[in-house]
Amino acid sequence: MSASVLLAVENKSATDAVSPALRALWLNGKYVFDEPTHHFFDVPGRDMLVMQHSEIGIWLASHSTDVFEFLKPEAEYDRIHTPA
Repeated sequence: MSASVLLAVENKSATDAVSPALRALWLNGKYVFDEPTHHFFDVPGRDMLVMQHSEIGIWLASHSTDVFEFLKPEAEYDRIHTPA
């Protein structure tokens, strides 16, 4: 994901971590295997993309640091990349 902000979210689901309503972009996506492994969501009107993967967890990406305003207080995350 080529975004200036990339977070690895530790919550069990994307809706547990992000406060605005998520819009499903692609559910039950398949990559190489025959079983669905990932879902993609966005927040309408916001510069935010959320990937929920069955094995690697949830990644939240944005070109804006405003993304931190939309995390729920109980959201647990690690910063993979943020602007200097």
